[in-house]
Amino acid sequence: GFECGILLDGFNDVKEGDILEAYEVRQVERTSLDEPAGTQSAPAAPVPSSS
Repeated sequence: GFECGILLDGFNDVKEGDILEAYEVRQVERTSLDEPAGTQSAPAAPVPSSS
């Protein structure tokens, strides 16, 4: 049949077309104590040209 082998704790109504989303939470050491957590700047994304 259509058995996919997925069991969800406390939920047993998985149907075709349902979307399952998963993520992983990680704790990592801060690399510098000079900057507060979460303020490290990322490289700027390129701006699309209008031509």
